Amino acid sequence: MKFKTRRYIVKRKHAFQFAFFGINELIQESHFKIHLIASAIVVFFGILLRVSFLEWAVLLVCIGMVLTAEAINSAIETTCDLVMPSRHPLVKRIKDISAGAVLIAAAAAALAGLFIFLPKLYLWAVVLFK
Repeated sequence: MKFKTRRYIVKRKHAFQFAFFGINELIQESHFKIHLIASAIVVFFGILLRVSFLEWAVLLVCIGMVLTAEAINSAIETTCDLVMPSRHPLVKRIKDISAGAVLIAAAAAALAGLFIFLPKLYLWAVVLFK
């Protein structure tokens, strides 16, 4: 029984190591860096404008959704480049659809951010310029 438990733990450890290697690879991607910077800006404004617990939940889900979409997009593009190094109309279509999914996620996150931040920024501006 101890051997099975130890083997299970070692497998989980390796799984986490591979996941962290993957995150390290993602951080090298320029588009992922852009989304990370945007996420940091959102977190900064969330702290500055003191968003509520529920608003934090929405913001964090949106950040996770966009970063996950970008990660999947990067994996799909890398796979396409491996399978078909030369240009092919179907590979272009796959990459375009994948990029479109990231755009949809980013647009939804931006709308959620606007709904959360605009009223707070408006109140802040009213107080500041009164």
